[in-house]
Amino acid sequence: MNMKPLALGLCTAALALNILTACAPSPPAFDADAALDGLLHQVRYDSTLTDVSSNAEFYFTDLPDDTTVTMYTAQGTSSDQVILFEAKGQEDVPAIEALIQTHLNSLAQQAANYLPEEAAKIQDALVYTNGVYVVLCITSDTATARELLP
Repeated sequence: MNMKPLALGLCTAALALNILTACAPSPPAFDADAALDGLLHQVRYDSTLTDVSSNAEFYFTDLPDDTTVTMYTAQGTSSDQVILFEAKGQEDVPAIEALIQTHLNSLAQQAANYLPEEAAKIQDALVYTNGVYVVLCITSDTATARELLP
């Protein structure tokens, strides 16, 4: 049995596959600053959001070391929030996502008895993860927020 045609065929197939995958466009890198800017300026909120990043450690006491948090919250009775977390590494992302879920559960529990419309908004919150970034967006305009994130 002559192996040359088989080897030539396999090499040709491997080369063709390599060429095709090299030409495929790679997904654009996630621009966290642009995403945050879009969420802050293109999404409707019930109240003006204020930068409270310097107080984020009071909201999220058990964040993994070296996690950066940019946090905007509404004043008054609105639960609207936009929070961008940047983890030190991919291994810290599950812990951040768990803290976000605890945060959402706490907000929903607080709102359930007094502000049922806010509780519904909290339950529909957008949690988006891309690499080392995790975004939380609480708004009644969740559809727009979803469109802004790749």
